[in-house]
Amino acid sequence: MLAAFMGGLAIGSFFGGRRADLARWPLRTYGLVELGVGATALLTPWVFRLLQDIYGGLSQVVDPGQAPLVAGGVRAALAFAVLLVPTALMGATLPLAVRGVRLTRGDTRADAWAMGLLYATNTAGAIVGCLLSGFLLIGRLGLTETIAAAAAANGLAGLGALALSAFPLPLGEGQGEGCIRDRTFGKIRTSHPSPLPEGEGVARAALIAFTVSGAISLAYEVVWSRILAVLFDSSIYGFVLMLATVLGGIAVGGALGGLLVRWRPSARAAGLTFGWLELGIGLAAVVALSAFGSAYDALTAVRDQGPTVLARFVRTDLRLMAVLCAATVLPAALLMGATFPVAARLWAAGTRGLGRRLGGVYAGNVAGAIVGSLAGGFVLVPIVGAHHGLLLLAAGNVVLGAGLLSVVGLRWRAALAGVVALGVIGLAALSPPVHEIVFHEHFPDQQLLAYWQGLENTVSVGRDADGVQTLFTNSRGQTNDAPDLVRYHRVMGHLAALLAPSRTPHALVVGLGAGATPGALAQHSGSLVDVIELSESVIAAAPFFGVANMDVLARPNVHISIDDGRNFLLRNRQAYDVVTADVVHPYDAGATNLYSVEYFELVTRSLKPDGIMVQWVSPGTAFEHSLIVRTFLQAFPNATLWLGGDLLVGSPSPMRLSASELEARLADPGARASLAEVGFNHAEDVLAQFRGTSEQLHAYAAQGPILTDDHPILEYFQSQSISADPPDLSSFYAAR
Repeated sequence: MLAAFMGGLAIGSFFGGRRADLARWPLRTYGLVELGVGATALLTPWVFRLLQDIYGGLSQVVDPGQAPLVAGGVRAALAFAVLLVPTALMGATLPLAVRGVRLTRGDTRADAWAMGLLYATNTAGAIVGCLLSGFLLIGRLGLTETIAAAAAANGLAGLGALALSAFPLPLGEGQGEGCIRDRTFGKIRTSHPSPLPEGEGVARAALIAFTVSGAISLAYEVVWSRILAVLFDSSIYGFVLMLATVLGGIAVGGALGGLLVRWRPSARAAGLTFGWLELGIGLAAVVALSAFGSAYDALTAVRDQGPTVLARFVRTDLRLMAVLCAATVLPAALLMGATFPVAARLWAAGTRGLGRRLGGVYAGNVAGAIVGSLAGGFVLVPIVGAHHGLLLLAAGNVVLGAGLLSVVGLRWRAALAGVVALGVIGLAALSPPVHEIVFHEHFPDQQLLAYWQGLENTVSVGRDADGVQTLFTNSRGQTNDAPDLVRYHRVMGHLAALLAPSRTPHALVVGLGAGATPGALAQHSGSLVDVIELSESVIAAAPFFGVANMDVLARPNVHISIDDGRNFLLRNRQAYDVVTADVVHPYDAGATNLYSVEYFELVTRSLKPDGIMVQWVSPGTAFEHSLIVRTFLQAFPNATLWLGGDLLVGSPSPMRLSASELEARLADPGARASLAEVGFNHAEDVLAQFRGTSEQLHAYAAQGPILTDDHPILEYFQSQSISADPPDLSSFYAAR
């Protein structure tokens, strides 16, 4: 998705820059492009829904064995197709805006300053959009209405630009190379070109360096997000804060870089500045690597000791996350932002046409960012690891910086600076991996047994002083092998098998977790269990919980596939007796995919007419409990409540329970021992877990919103006024 977004920006800035040079009314063209961004953005929710249907249809003609691989390619192609037009238009806005605000011929210093200033203000706007959408709009309005609000802002910007373009005159053909068009008042004044560099070598070196720098910068963001995910909670807000911090650094850095260009306008000075900035980025990244764990430890110590101004500020987790981002990734982001106006100054002297210059340098940087986002997510983190991957990126910055210094004539100094910086990076490579440091800082009571940095997340296995092993996904303790929790997951699996329409159920489990639920299901004679797990790392961790999951990986009747649960259900042709899912906390980033009404409706399509779904429902607060129950009832109006009020069992048709049938299933020789371990010896033991009828559930959750893909209320909980009161389930117990 990130690569598709960046690809559109690169295409738009490249062609937009050329269009900017040809436009006699660049500000008017800019206004029209802004209107186009808003119009096409408004269409994206509808287009995504249409493409989802196309994706589901295409998957039906693909061989099931190749479906996950082909589906991944199809999803990537469809995402690129949807994002291409609006992001290309976005990419075209920057060169058009620079041409519209200041139309120059030859004053490259002023051009670079204008580029830096507009780059900074544009990025500052991105920060506002990031924070507003993440902390307020999506939670309050939903995705579609948030897009509509953003499109309205594009429309206002476009109309404003069209209004401003009505005042000045277009540039005439006979105006000379020294003419500058002031687009604010429409006056023509004369300027003298600033000195050009000695040749085009520096300009070409700057363009290449800025392209490579774009790749490194996006790869940094990918790696940083994976490191910080272990320190932050598992909500969406950690990523929002990290992104806002990087954008803030880029915005301020862009403005400062513009000042540097005005202060030292010569191309040689710009080349020197560019080189030192790249060296600085590499060293700042190395410092951040060592600061991730120590800064978190220091901030939590300050918060706990208080009372100081900083202690009061970091009292909440969100504020602590914001300060941690500022202490770690902000310095490097500031230097990254400063490179844009400096690189623009260098490239400006090597070619003609302001729009083409700006479009070329920006397109190069964004094209590099495409490579960086893919390399960071698919190569550096899963293959090299976050620690050494980040050091490789830092080494890349050092090589770039030393190369630029060498190009402008500081060969000995470049070599010395490069050797010293690479020596620092080499020493950092000898330190313990950053994941081990941040894990111990965040979970001081855990001994880290193993960890895997995969494509989707970082999975760790820790053990506490009592010998309890916990499976962590990023910072979330997902499950553990404590007896009570193992029993709960096994009860989920056994209930699913006992209540299924068939004595030999074919079951689907979305998410492996520690494997206790599919392990229990697999004990029943004749059962077949398909497990869909997104993370290969979770599967790798399963042997650590072999006792809890009864060696589920070795069971011949269990088939585990690496796939996304939602996409699997979209493609699925099999009708199941049972569908259930691993326990996923509803506040976690991406959790809406497994709690929305659209997800539950997909499940109904994969069930037999009398099949059942067994769904854990969080008992954390009254709001979230009733919200999930209400949403579940939209797809399964015949649902019933079980266990401690935290398990829903639904079916497309009314369920029928027979005590004699339960007794027969409890006598299954393959599952009898495991059933006895959880206290299921007789039918009354199972029926004792029943808590409420569908009528009671409908009365309990009668009023209120439902959870949809478009309105992920729980995932964006900071925008809600959610009471911490627990759910009142007394009516279910009173009716028994």
